[in-house]
Amino acid sequence: MTVLPVALRGVFAMAFAAAALPAIAADTLPITGAYGNAEGCKFHKDGTIDNDTLLLLTTDWVQSYGTGCDILQALPGKDGAFLISGICGFEGEETIAPRMMVITKVPDDPAALRIRDEEGTVWGDVKPCP
Repeated sequence: MTVLPVALRGVFAMAFAAAALPAIAADTLPITGAYGNAEGCKFHKDGTIDNDTLLLLTTDWVQSYGTGCDILQALPGKDGAFLISGICGFEGEETIAPRMMVITKVPDDPAALRIRDEEGTVWGDVKPCP
């Protein structure tokens, strides 16, 4: 039986852990490009904000005027809904905090998605940005 030196054991442990990372990263929203309201799409295109109605969704980011969240995971639910978990920062605050949101299809607009926070409050509807 061959015994690996202690230094090599750590290398193999890190390699096995790294091999698991793609499975974690695969839990993303099944959207292409950015979705936003008019202000969100404008922000995505040129980085400017004209008012506080901004709402933007990508596979790795949710942005409103006062909150920005890195999406860590998107888990599929029933009827095409997704529970997303993320780490969010808030305007005027130095802290970050974990948050969950629900992304659903909009019943009367097949191109749109609805963003709700963890309490069920609707942030708004977003459509594919041009």
